[in-house]
Amino acid sequence: MSHVQTASQQDVITCDSLTSVEERERRLIEGVVALARSLRDERDRLAARLREVERELNALSGKLDVGEPGTAGLDTLSGFRVGARADRPPRPSRRRV
Repeated sequence: MSHVQTASQQDVITCDSLTSVEERERRLIEGVVALARSLRDERDRLAARLREVERELNALSGKLDVGEPGTAGLDTLSGFRVGARADRPPRPSRRRV
């Protein structure tokens, strides 16, 4: 016949270990909650920064479209990029012959 230990028969060691396990679980849950809050706060901070950068990009895009004095037009930027690439020597091929 097998012996089943009931709650009234638990010894001091078992009760202490249960309390210890419950305490560790409680601390773990508190840590996860704190981490979730931290991640949410970081997400909110990054979302706010992204909105700010998007506003700045829209403002700069508007200046390029309008061609305000003191700002280089889109053609100038495109010419610079193409010119810079044309001045560079071609890269060596990575393909083995």
